Amino acid sequence: MSDELLEALLEESREHLDTIEPDLLEMEQLGDGVSDELINRVFRGMHSIKGGFGFFGFAKLVSLAHVMENVLMKVRDKELGIAPNITEALLQGTDKLATMIDDPSSSEEVPVDEEMAALNAILAGQEAPAAEPEAQGAAPTQAKATGLTSSILQDNKEDILAEISTGLHVHSIVCQKKRETEASIIKELSDSGKVVAITEQEDTFEIIYSTVLDPDLVEVGMPTPVVKVVTLSPEDLEASAESAPEQSEEKAPQTPAPKPVAKAPAASKKSDPNPPKLQLPPAINPTRASV
Repeated sequence: MSDELLEALLEESREHLDTIEPDLLEMEQLGDGVSDELINRVFRGMHSIKGGFGFFGFAKLVSLAHVMENVLMKVRDKELGIAPNITEALLQGTDKLATMIDDPSSSEEVPVDEEMAALNAILAGQEAPAAEPEAQGAAPTQAKATGLTSSILQDNKEDILAEISTGLHVHSIVCQKKRETEASIIKELSDSGKVVAITEQEDTFEIIYSTVLDPDLVEVGMPTPVVKVVTLSPEDLEASAESAPEQSEEKAPQTPAPKPVAKAPAASKKSDPNPPKLQLPPAINPTRASV
């Protein structure tokens, strides 16, 4: 990878951390009264750090950013309330990220076990249960949020999960179909990522795209007008599977078993090309009767 690209990522990531830390302190002060805008700003910053360094293969840095992102996602989705232990764990993680970003070549040697343990404990034991109606309706809502009309998510589930596991962003993109073809779109997008799958609908293209870029940058770089861009997660794939219509009832009806054929012993004789001639009894033989 180019040193220039890495330097650009380091500079961008430091800028994210410069805003994340004061935002976390403000979250701690405001508690559950914090605005969605502030939470989303922190989440997006952490998401960008994770994706950027995942592209360059900094495994430990990505692992820490990923678990921090998971905590922030649950705060954003109201599955976790804001509490001092949560903001403290996020601040401690932010300090470690800053240390690793200052010297990325030594980032794998930086100990993060304590920070990871604290964050994972929050995820495992302090989740606030969602209200029952929201929990029941969550899966269909997430599945519809992608804007996709085809089965492209489930058909490419394994490939999507493999891309996500590397730390890259995987986006579902719905864009208008103008004069572009599938081949031309793949060519355009291949400069900054990988087209995992693409399908052509009547008026749109549906695309699964793996890249280091955030959704807003993807939209800017698209060669055709974008209808919707959504960054996918493993939860989205599960939700789409749960909301998909069952296929078992759509299968072709089973062919009924043939009725048993009654035995016909004489049937084989009918097919005999030379059946035996019928022999008349002597008493009614016409020749004898004339005597």
